Amino acid sequence: MQQGYNDQKLTVLIVDTVTAVRVNLRRAIDKDAFVVIAEADNGTSALTLFQQHRPDLTIMDVKLQGMSGLVVLKEMLRLNPSAIVIMLSEVATKEVVHKAFAFGAKHFQLKPVKVNDLILAMRRAVTYKIMAELDERGKALKTVIESLNGKLTFMEYVEKKDQLEGMLELIEARESKSRRQVDGEKMQKEQLLESIQDFNAAHARVVERNSEISTKIKEEEKVIAQLQRELEGLRSAEAQHLVLDGQREGILNDLRLEGMRYLEEKARLQQRLETSQRELIEQQSKPLETTDERRTMLTLASDVLRLQRKLEILEVRRTELAVRGRELKRKEERMLVLAQHAHTDRRNRLNQELERHGKILAEQFREASILTDELQKREQKLTDIKAEEQRLLSLIEWEQHTNLGFLVARAVIEEEYRRIEAILEKQYYKEITIMFVEIKDSMKFFERLGAVEGRKVIETHNTLVFPVLKEYGKLIKSDGDITIGCFDDTFSGIGAALRIMKELERHNKSVAATHSFELRICLHFGQGIIEESDEGIDVFGDVVNTTARFGIHKEEQFGSIIVSKEIFHKHQHERNLRFKFYRTIEAKGKKEPLELYLLQWQDRILQNG
Repeated sequence: MQQGYNDQKLTVLIVDTVTAVRVNLRRAIDKDAFVVIAEADNGTSALTLFQQHRPDLTIMDVKLQGMSGLVVLKEMLRLNPSAIVIMLSEVATKEVVHKAFAFGAKHFQLKPVKVNDLILAMRRAVTYKIMAELDERGKALKTVIESLNGKLTFMEYVEKKDQLEGMLELIEARESKSRRQVDGEKMQKEQLLESIQDFNAAHARVVERNSEISTKIKEEEKVIAQLQRELEGLRSAEAQHLVLDGQREGILNDLRLEGMRYLEEKARLQQRLETSQRELIEQQSKPLETTDERRTMLTLASDVLRLQRKLEILEVRRTELAVRGRELKRKEERMLVLAQHAHTDRRNRLNQELERHGKILAEQFREASILTDELQKREQKLTDIKAEEQRLLSLIEWEQHTNLGFLVARAVIEEEYRRIEAILEKQYYKEITIMFVEIKDSMKFFERLGAVEGRKVIETHNTLVFPVLKEYGKLIKSDGDITIGCFDDTFSGIGAALRIMKELERHNKSVAATHSFELRICLHFGQGIIEESDEGIDVFGDVVNTTARFGIHKEEQFGSIIVSKEIFHKHQHERNLRFKFYRTIEAKGKKEPLELYLLQWQDRILQNG
């Protein structure tokens, strides 16, 4: 893997003939953990990009142009046996799946790709790879250490220790990232649960509103049905009025016919009356000679009177019929007007009510349709939320499983780390006393006395200091103005410091002032590393670095023995030693200031020194 398994995103190569599929895969990839560095639409380009970018993970379709995805897979694993490849296919036969895994695919997924399954497969593939590499590196390192146990040099042990520290840092980075992912996924899960609760509350309100709308729709349908029944009743009443109108019209027609019959009878009687009157006039103009003639005249006169009375009766009857017809006509017209007004008002009112309730019903149906669509969308959203929740649960479960694997790997590596620490501590780490001996202004000897005499002064210094260091401890090295020595205990270090100062005091009294010199001795006690090789002895550790900071840029310290707080605490109760607090200094990398003390030597010497 090019980038390692730290907080950097893992690189992905997408290989698919269809552009839309590559776009969808790019969108589906978890942006927090992966980044797409290249895409290819055929096998040849895929191999070129694979060699060029060496991606952490490759997602590739089985069916490619020019070269089968299985052939490309085999070649990729030949170029990089540790490559992670996930294969995709619309159709997966047993033979294809078997070949894919035989050639080294880490996962096989059917199209269309399910986003959650793909993300989980990518994480699993990468995690398996990490665990496998950690296990392989751990085993190889353990084998080397065991095979060379007791044969390694200090630096070789340190190198192996650094490798283990690197592996631990790698695991800690991955664990930290995994924990952050788990925390993030748990937070997302909690947010999803809150969303589900909010959704359920909103969904319940929508369902309740939908139920209210359904009830209102039923009520409006009942009202509309009632109005329609009333309207139908009104139509029936109007039909009955039409029947009554027909009946009244029949009565009027009968009256008209009867009036016509009266007129015809009147005309006939009028004609008979006129005939009888002519005959009566003719009889009256003749003399009545016989009884029959007189009887005939009386009969004619009687007929005339009778016909006149009938005519009068017929006229009265006709007048009555006319009056009755007019009354019926007026009554019919009045009833028709009233009925028309009543029916029109009622019909208009019913039609208005029907229209109003029809609008209400249409609005209720529209709202019900909207609510139905919203319910469907909410149900789909709830399905998506539950799917997301399931995905998060799967990811959390997998991350926790992965963390368990990392814990096991950490335990194995920490065990090896402690074993190497024990070897180093046993063979190399020691409690030692470090001494820094510094000569004051050595360069001025050469300026003042010349090269030969200046060199003699330095040689005198070496002759004075080196034997004492070797007698009490070890001479580590001399570089310029500084000579470094180490001792197995603080007592030896103090003895050497006092001895050097006494020897220097006797020397300076025996030579001219131009050939005298001053020294500053710094002593510190702590844990350090002593490495012996063919080239000599060397010391390492914080004890050395700390001692080097004791006498920085303090001219008045020359001629003094400066000791650390650690040495002071070990020997402050020694009767033949006298210490005095000097000062504190700030040291880089130290949380607290360093306390320094002066060992007064002019009037005290170490017994048995």
